[in-house]
Amino acid sequence: MTTPGFGGMGLLDSFMFGGGFEILFFLIFALVLCLFIVMIVRGVSQWHRNNNSPRLTARAPGAAAARAVDGRAQAV
Repeated sequence: MTTPGFGGMGLLDSFMFGGGFEILFFLIFALVLCLFIVMIVRGVSQWHRNNNSPRLTARAPGAAAARAVDGRAQAV
């Protein structure tokens, strides 16, 4: 008695040896490759946008109020 599947093979055998594994492997590889390409393109476009944006020259508000924080009380 043969098991149901592809050409008398079992369902898992038909998937592994009938070309299913190669197709699935290629699809996952292509997906990961596309994700890397998308990440690179988005990173380069963000870098380009940052380089073309105007440079801010305003002072930071906390820089003038900086104090020593060594743990000793100091007169203000």
